[in-house]
Amino acid sequence: MRREQDPEIAAPFAPFALFGAPFGHCAAPFGVASQTSKFVFFVSFVLRRRKPGGTTMTTHRLTDEQPRSLLTVEQAAHRLSIGRTTMFQLIKTGAVDSVQIGRARRVPIEALDAYVQLLSTQQHAA
Repeated sequence: MRREQDPEIAAPFAPFALFGAPFGHCAAPFGVASQTSKFVFFVSFVLRRRKPGGTTMTTHRLTDEQPRSLLTVEQAAHRLSIGRTTMFQLIKTGAVDSVQIGRARRVPIEALDAYVQLLSTQQHAA
């Protein structure tokens, strides 16, 4: 009987099936990654996703109940459908207000709304 077919031997190595190689065979060329290293990776991946108490970690995602009041420059640029460089130019010229928190630059949502309002009044006046 081959080791892959013996349930007592193959059962602890069932996670290896996730990596596409049967027990005892190496999927990487020249033996770079062994089954043991794949198993260690798998176990470390599973353990990283758990708290010390054994419960899974929760991600803190913002919902509609928690609107952001400050956006990153990239998020602000995406919201205005412009590029990151253009957004930085608007901030540098003072067309859009921003604040600095430590080394991070953030753009208030109100500043984006004011800029859009300014653009629309300028275009209606012209």
